Order: sequence, then structure tokens, then C-alpha cells
Amino acid sequence: MRAVPMSADARATWWEFSRTDYRSSLQLSGSPDIMAKVAEVEAGLAEAAETDLFLTIADQDRPVGALWLERPCLPGSTHWWLNDIIIFPEHRHRGYGRRALRLAEDLIRDAGGDTVGLTVFDHNHIAKQLYASEGYRPVEIELTKHLRTAGPSER
Repeated sequence: MRAVPMSADARATWWEFSRTDYRSSLQLSGSPDIMAKVAEVEAGLAEAAETDLFLTIADQDRPVGALWLERPCLPGSTHWWLNDIIIFPEHRHRGYGRRALRLAEDLIRDAGGDTVGLTVFDHNHIAKQLYASEGYRPVEIELTKHLRTAGPSER
């Protein structure tokens, strides 16, 4: 398995898939402001294309997924961010996710990175289990409460 730079066409195809997946995950999580969050990511893609790594994950020259690795943004930082790791649905449950995660870590390490962070939606139990088994630990947890559907606060 290897990672190759995405062509412009591959990036457009990846973003179409990723945007749909991101929106669905936001909805499943009950996240507020779904469209604004998707628009914020979309607005940052042009700038990210100049600095970050957008990679197609290939197995024997067949695309099986994609990675978006964000380079450190603070001077002197060696902390990278794994913005997106996707294994296309027809290739899931074959070990590609674990191999892609390790490949991303190797690429980051080779580029001088010392740490990597990522975000995972709480409902994505398979991904959470994978990350935990690979040594990822929670650093902060975002909590949301919908005030219009929740009952009155107890005081």
C-alpha cells in the first residue's frame, strides 16, 4: 500500500465523498450549524491545498481511500493533524484503515512530525476502537446540549 499525491480530479472526487460523509456524521452526532461547519471546511480547502498533503491511498495502483494531512501551522511545532482518513466503502473491513493510519504516521514521522492529532465522531465506534488500539488517547472532548429539545435545567 502506498500514498500518492491527489490529482485535481481526485481531490474533487474525494471532497464530494468526504463532504457527504462529514455532513452525515454531523447529523448523526446532533451537531448544530451543520451547513456552516461544512462551508468552513470547504472555504479552507484552497489554502490547505497549498500547504497540506492530500493523498490517494492505493493498493496495487487501485485507489482504496484518501488522507488529508495538515502540516503544523505554528512556527517550531512538530504536531500534525490528520484531518481526514477515508477508506472507500467497497474496501472497508479489510484492514486498510489500520494500514492507512500507520502509513499516515510514517509520512508524518518522515517529515519531522513528533505527534499527530485527529477528531473522531462519538458515534463512530469502529474508528474509535481502531484509534485506541493504535495508541491514540482523548485530549479534549467537545460536549453539546440542545437547549430547545432538552428539559428545564435542574437548579
